[in-house]
Amino acid sequence: MLDLDGVTPISDKAWASIESIRKSVLDFVSQDQQTNYVFTNELYEVEHDRVIYARVKGAAEKRGSLFVPVKLSISVEERKRRITNPERHTRFKTTNLAEIKIQQEVIKIDHPNLLEVDVTDLSASEAAEKILFFVKHLKSIFSAEKDK
Repeated sequence: MLDLDGVTPISDKAWASIESIRKSVLDFVSQDQQTNYVFTNELYEVEHDRVIYARVKGAAEKRGSLFVPVKLSISVEERKRRITNPERHTRFKTTNLAEIKIQQEVIKIDHPNLLEVDVTDLSASEAAEKILFFVKHLKSIFSAEKDK
């Protein structure tokens, strides 16, 4: 929809529409109890991003589902290498380092289901395996508690 070239930043006008879409999606998700959802966001320790986190968490709570925040970390050098990888462009992701907030502090999360994973030396598959293992473990606990 945005015809992203991997270099040009997303316009403020587009971000306003993205916010509206995000709200609609979360409204739907909060009512749909048949499907599991995974949201991927790059969130920083700023008010706007804390609001996004709270909305996603609220949607999970409203539908009575297990909420598992996953916080990925990566070394600055590896992050730069991955961002400039031309394959990102095929997935409509930026390859422009100037657009990325490399040094900004990521969101602080205080949640009992929080999983933190350093992905510096992990492939996407290895990171996914760690996350799925953790979620399956939490899900078994969550299901047991729900059945009580």
